[in-house]
Amino acid sequence: MPQRNVISWSCLINGYVMCGKYKEALDLFREMQLPKTNEAFIRPNEFTMSTVLSACGRLGALEQGKWVHAYIDKYQVEIDIVLGTALIDMYAKCGSPERAIRVFNALGFKKDVKAYSAMICCLAMYGHSEECFELFSEMTMSNNINPNSVTFVGVLGACVHRGLINEGKSYFTMMIEKFGIAPSIQHYGCMVDL
Repeated sequence: MPQRNVISWSCLINGYVMCGKYKEALDLFREMQLPKTNEAFIRPNEFTMSTVLSACGRLGALEQGKWVHAYIDKYQVEIDIVLGTALIDMYAKCGSPERAIRVFNALGFKKDVKAYSAMICCLAMYGHSEECFELFSEMTMSNNINPNSVTFVGVLGACVHRGLINEGKSYFTMMIEKFGIAPSIQHYGCMVDL
């Protein structure tokens, strides 16, 4: 392409992420930042940044993810719900649950089911079962947000970490009967593990 813009760069980076080529996606992002003689500086948008954060999370590249977060702050890219969820997910996958919690809390009232699910899965992953259950209650009761299948993978995972068989059965039943979510292989896997 003689002229590339943020959309063409973002689509290409996202394509690499979708194909599991995370390192190549980060290389493309770096290339996007390089000054070009025939093009104006291309500033990444929220979509670009969330895609790059996904690549960082899949690679466990915490330092790169922190750099991306600093870049977002420096250029005042709006941390909307999609970008906030991407940050939570990246920090969770890169071993920094405390940073994930900070991002989640900073989202304030903008949280949706994806943000809650990412945070619940993060808490479950690091064995913070009680906080996970509290967040699930906050989401469903206080904020009237219906959980999705990912939410229940996190909640069931928290039950597994603590060996809470009865609670796990209760959440599994709730998922089917109250929220009408058909169990997937991940849910059944949690129950077998439990």
